[in-house]
Amino acid sequence: MNPSVPFTVPALQSPVFWRVSCAYSPIGTVEKLFLRVPEVTMQFDGPAGDTPTFRSLPDVLNGPVPGNSPAGDLAGLATLLDPTPFKPLPLTVHFGGPGLSAYSSTCDLEYLTPGS
Repeated sequence: MNPSVPFTVPALQSPVFWRVSCAYSPIGTVEKLFLRVPEVTMQFDGPAGDTPTFRSLPDVLNGPVPGNSPAGDLAGLATLLDPTPFKPLPLTVHFGGPGLSAYSSTCDLEYLTPGS
């Protein structure tokens, strides 16, 4: 996946997690070692038309991130453990910010589902 192109998390009837692994570009490697990597942001296009933007640490996104569930708080996280039927939320993720150039133009994107 190209980090400058948005991706949409699949709307499955079970929780979906995603993880992204991005290598540093040559310039990003120098920035990481000697300077500071500029800010990278993530913007989510939610089902209600809201588009919250957050500062992102791409090195942390190589662990599973809840994708189609409202896990922004403790109550949302509880929906992942709730035995009632799961209601997926459509979600599109955009990466941006001046620090995006510190990462390779190709990243590995993987979707994970329970039991996979």
